[in-house]
Amino acid sequence: ISFDQMLEINYPKPKFLLMPLIREKTVTQISGDYGSGKTHLGLLLSLAISQGWNFDTWYKALFSRPVLYIEGELPAADVRDRITSLIEPHIERKAKWDPSKIYTLTLDDLEMHGFKYGFEPLAITNEEEKAKRNRKIIERMLNAIKARTGSYPVLFLDNITALTSIDENKSTDWSGIMMWLMNLKTKGVIIVFFHHTGKTTGTASGSNLAQRLVDTHIILKRLPEKAQFTNHDGVQCSVHFDKFRNFGGSRSKPFMLLCNRQGQWTKYNMLMDQKDFKILELVKEGKTAQEIYKIDKDLGSLATLYRRIDKMKKEGIIDEKPETHNY
Repeated sequence: ISFDQMLEINYPKPKFLLMPLIREKTVTQISGDYGSGKTHLGLLLSLAISQGWNFDTWYKALFSRPVLYIEGELPAADVRDRITSLIEPHIERKAKWDPSKIYTLTLDDLEMHGFKYGFEPLAITNEEEKAKRNRKIIERMLNAIKARTGSYPVLFLDNITALTSIDENKSTDWSGIMMWLMNLKTKGVIIVFFHHTGKTTGTASGSNLAQRLVDTHIILKRLPEKAQFTNHDGVQCSVHFDKFRNFGGSRSKPFMLLCNRQGQWTKYNMLMDQKDFKILELVKEGKTAQEIYKIDKDLGSLATLYRRIDKMKKEGIIDEKPETHNY
């Protein structure tokens, strides 16, 4: 097509489901070490997409879409408990909730319905034809959900290690499943898949073929001990954008993410240090700068406390306008 013709063609413009993170005709990869919160984040994303809920305050829901979440490791009861905890804050706020828009498939579901050995691998070293047959099962599920709901669901694959039988260091072993995902993308299926990070590289383990073909690559890292909230029982991780085709600037900057057992998520600026965390905890308890200074003088002078609190207010970490202080 010559460019003068191209200018006249009314091409369909992909729509964002979660602005600017999840868009039509994209493949997103989420990588992370064990305990970094991959599944928690994935389930939250799936709920936001299926219900049209804003992803807290940083990703805006523009369109909803049914989702198919395939979980290859966790027991079904654990998946159900996590989803229940994540929807609870929304239910308390009287948000509209339609459970028929989120579909899950777990090991327990398969074993309870005659699949004795659970998931058949979606990619197998030197057995591409067998892997293709296994992938057809997923395609039939996608088609069935489309027939029921009117649109293809967003496909979540959690995770590649559990759902494949490949040598992750060989690009040839990746090529079959990645070409399958690219084919699904052209059909209108949005894909989010999960993978582990290497211990030495800090990025997704194995061949980088997947990273070359995905549109967005998110890396989750567990917070180091010195940066963790001491009284927080739940996920504590930092979020890094290794690749991003549809956004940039401030939206691609790393941030910290916490989720407690009640499903409450909180985002924090990566520039915060351990003293900021301690001050923030005390501010949330209703303490003033003067009271904090009396409680723990190791956090800095009174003037330093005011500056740190004002910085967090400017960053939106503390939801108040900065104040002027006489030091």
